[in-house]
Amino acid sequence: MNFQNAIQGCIDLADYLIADQDWGLPGSAGEAMDKLAEHSVISLSDAEVYKSMVRFRNLTVHAYARIDYRQVYDVMQKGLKDIEHYTDAIATFCKL
Repeated sequence: MNFQNAIQGCIDLADYLIADQDWGLPGSAGEAMDKLAEHSVISLSDAEVYKSMVRFRNLTVHAYARIDYRQVYDVMQKGLKDIEHYTDAIATFCKL
């Protein structure tokens, strides 16, 4: 649940930054990651990683009956570093 909330926080942060910079309204959380890449907040390859995180979050929220807990374990092993990398990129862009 905490990992799901962390991913949701990444999505919320992307939405806030996009709105603050007036970059238009993304149609989905995945598109929000594309917009961040389009404006050089994150790289294109990182956008793909974060879109995978969004898909994983959607699975845990909407299709939790199909969750493979080995996949959850695997994602969490690398995912925490991906979230840290994401927040570092946002902080760098915002000059924090």
